[in-house]
Amino acid sequence: MKIKTVFLFFNVIVTFFIAITGVVFFTTQDGSGDFWNQFLPLLIVLFTVLVILDVYCFLNGKLLSLMEKEDWPGTVQYLEEKVIKKGRYTPYFVSLLVQNYLLLADITAIVDLENKTTIANPRLIDRFALLFGIARVLQKDITGASNFFADRINARKPNKKDFQWVKFYYAFTMLLNWRFAEASKEFIVLSKISTNTVITGLSAWFLYDVLAKAMPGQREDVNNAAQEGIKRVKERIYDEQEWRNKAVSMQKNIYVAILAQYIQDAGKWIFSDSGDFTVKAD
Repeated sequence: MKIKTVFLFFNVIVTFFIAITGVVFFTTQDGSGDFWNQFLPLLIVLFTVLVILDVYCFLNGKLLSLMEKEDWPGTVQYLEEKVIKKGRYTPYFVSLLVQNYLLLADITAIVDLENKTTIANPRLIDRFALLFGIARVLQKDITGASNFFADRINARKPNKKDFQWVKFYYAFTMLLNWRFAEASKEFIVLSKISTNTVITGLSAWFLYDVLAKAMPGQREDVNNAAQEGIKRVKERIYDEQEWRNKAVSMQKNIYVAILAQYIQDAGKWIFSDSGDFTVKAD
């Protein structure tokens, strides 16, 4: 459904509801005010939402039209005009610009945007750490990605919302850099205490699939952490289908989408019918 159609439909529904409520009030109210007191807060909320959405649509009509047509180069040009030329380094515009750069695989532009954002609005670097960090991973600048995620972890005011994913990606880039000791340390912690089920399962999977073989001297610790991770996942997710459904619901985020194959492999392993979850060496 087109974006403009959705806005129009919402306007009609809300206006119709307000009108019906008004008619009912004026035809049935008994002077006690109970009816009005009951529905007035709801009407205020609906009217406020309606105004906000209409103003948003009016101010961003061109942007919405470009995105609706999936004209990503045109969208990038529009956003660059807003952000880089006019200096509107707002969370909304910066995040959209990074995501569109990612769609076009323009990693150089993301790094350039990061540098400009660091000067104009440095708080946004931590806020969108995953987007900026993923660009380095996709560019295969693994060392740069590791350093970037390490800086975000040690920031004075780290992003609490995405902190576990930042920790995961720090461990993941350590793994890609063959820095197994650092990767193992992070994955063991995440496997044991992460509140994100997908992060828990992936951490356990990497402990099993890579680190137990790469670090035979620590196999017992890795084995225990991996099994604890499996146990914690199974306490929250019933079977592999539910695991896949949860992962799919999260793959709207690019930092989850690029892990799709690992997530699939981890799910098959965690919910294997064999019931053998022992971490084995080669």
